[in-house]
Amino acid sequence: MEISFPFDAHDLGGVPDRRYSSADVAAVARLLFSNGVLGTNGLKITAGTGLAVEAAPGGAVIDGRFYALDAAKTLPIEPNASGNDRIDAVVLRLDHAARAIYPTVIAGTPAAQPERPSPLCTDAVHDILLAAVLVPNACESIDAGYVTALATPAAGI
Repeated sequence: MEISFPFDAHDLGGVPDRRYSSADVAAVARLLFSNGVLGTNGLKITAGTGLAVEAAPGGAVIDGRFYALDAAKTLPIEPNASGNDRIDAVVLRLDHAARAIYPTVIAGTPAAQPERPSPLCTDAVHDILLAAVLVPNACESIDAGYVTALATPAAGI
């Protein structure tokens, strides 16, 4: 396919001669930006109150689609009473079915040597990693030392 845009549409008897889909716009944005967060502290994950972390305001690009958060967002962490520690992944998820991008937590598997779960990357969902969170057995709050920042900055031309 060959495409050039954006150009204003001309009305041809009540029908515009130009129509662009979100996939068209995303394809162009992918040429301009790599996946990642925008800005120095954009979407930085920090310990919240109790069993929660907070995503700082910021923005990101995933597959040419943009996300912006204008106020801190609290993300709950599932309790862990398994007898072992767990590592959770905080990701920014592009969800094509929901037509949305949002931060979410992927709970890890408790183990003697816990490992961070991998972000998802399928035709329907694409995650970018923001942070790893240690969730000790029986912990009641997330301490600052339990959060490891893992976000990659977006690069643009």
